[in-house]
Amino acid sequence: MKTFLRTSLSMLLLLVASEYSVAKEWRGITPLRSTRADVVRLFNQCADQREACAFTLGNDKVYILFSGGLSEDHSECARRLPSETVMFIDVELKATPKIKSLNLDKKKFRTFNPAEPAKMNLKGYWNESDGVLVNTLRGEVIQIDYLAAAADKSGCVSFYEEPESFIRMAPVHVALIIVDSSVKSAKAGENVIFSAFANVNAKRGYTWTVSNGKILSGQLTDKIIVDTSGLAGQTVVATAEIRDVFSHTAVASGKVEIVAN
Repeated sequence: MKTFLRTSLSMLLLLVASEYSVAKEWRGITPLRSTRADVVRLFNQCADQREACAFTLGNDKVYILFSGGLSEDHSECARRLPSETVMFIDVELKATPKIKSLNLDKKKFRTFNPAEPAKMNLKGYWNESDGVLVNTLRGEVIQIDYLAAAADKSGCVSFYEEPESFIRMAPVHVALIIVDSSVKSAKAGENVIFSAFANVNAKRGYTWTVSNGKILSGQLTDKIIVDTSGLAGQTVVATAEIRDVFSHTAVASGKVEIVAN
């Protein structure tokens, strides 16, 4: 019986380690080489989310940003890339395997502390050649990010120039979010833009909700476009929520008054 249990445990650890093996791609998806169509084909996810999408695979939480969801700072990059190109993949791990189980080639990885200030027992690993980031807490892997490999990132250098920022933690006492709109009032039927800014890591995008109206685009990014058709005399309140890998959340709202034509 003891032999059986030891064998079963060894097999389980082997499965966990192989599931989270680190490579240039994530389950067949490679930043700057794959597109949203590949994600839909492989996972049947993101069919209705063109700028970014989030879903659960097994017990892990996955976030993927596409080129259409890039901020204004990287608009030139978005114009050069094929439509709906995968920019990066963020995977939050439920199983939290030991970093040793990944068998990382330490010669390829540079270590750093993702926390600002450097506390929280975090340790990051960055492989520039393959574009792989690993975030650990007390030696357990909590997050793996897949960025463009060094050989590919010339198509959008500015987006990847601070790789550490993708898993950076800023343990502020009160996270600050500002939600602003393109206008203070709009005529019914006009599209309204809401934008969000936070003093914490927002690479994973904001989750948006609106009191009324319809979000046309931008869910899980820093900017949404809202359709105000049929809302004359009402107020559209857009709320943005951001969270970190530990599920700490911050929320803020902005509003626009809708007037008749």
